[in-house]
Amino acid sequence: DESEYVRCRVAKNPNTPTDILKKLSRDEDEDVRYGVALNPNTLIEILRKLSEDENYYVRWGVAENPNAPTDILKKLSEDKSRDVRYGVAQNPNAPTNILKKLSRDEDEDVRYGVAQNPNTPIDILKELSEDKSRDVRYRVAENPNTPIKVLKELSEDEDDVVRYRVAKNPNAPTDILKELSEDKDSNVRWGVALNPNTPIEILRKLSEDESRSMRWRIALNPNTPIDILKKLSEDEDDVVRRGVAENPNTPIEILRELAEDKHSSVRHEAIHNPNYSSI
Repeated sequence: DESEYVRCRVAKNPNTPTDILKKLSRDEDEDVRYGVALNPNTLIEILRKLSEDENYYVRWGVAENPNAPTDILKKLSEDKSRDVRYGVAQNPNAPTNILKKLSRDEDEDVRYGVAQNPNTPIDILKELSEDKSRDVRYRVAENPNTPIKVLKELSEDEDDVVRYRVAKNPNAPTDILKELSEDKDSNVRWGVALNPNTPIEILRKLSEDESRSMRWRIALNPNTPIDILKKLSEDEDDVVRRGVAENPNTPIEILRELAEDKHSSVRHEAIHNPNYSSI
């Protein structure tokens, strides 16, 4: 096809036959070759060739490919382009020795990639939790494999963005969430309000926060108990009441009241709540 857009879509399609992928891997357009490099069904021999492409964008695609073999990832982990090294760093199949090396890369974006990799070993996450870059630390804070001891240390980080990411981490234990629910920064408290595992007693306390944004987030939380939703449905702020109207667990009797709210946006959300249809 003469259209580069069409060839790109074909190159990225996991159902594209290997003979066509092989042909497209020689395409003059770098975006097409990138699509082939990223395709999980591209043959290793083709990935090997594309890993030597003169265009860094194509090599980046190979680096991100979940089926790229270790020897190719090792070579690309030493690429002059930080984007290529970043691709390897976030590849879930990158072996530990490569992740260890990249965790000490001079470029923070590469270390950022290691910090967000779901398969990064605990000892590396621990080391990155002390990184000078805030962005690296906050990626560690939200990584599902970060141990509680490290989350505890990050919950006391001087940067509010890092503490916010800890507050949102579903693996954060109750004692950390309780401490962060009293954080001086409202953004951090918001993180606790959004955490799906925040205990009811903490949600109850946050529902009385002076910040309407905080009460709104509690109103949206699917774990917020009905008695709190009832109270928030009578909040003086229409944004908070709208949050209750949007909550998928708000019972019919509350939705019925909100459907007659003086603010049209509240009425709209209440009427379009999935539970309202059963009235």
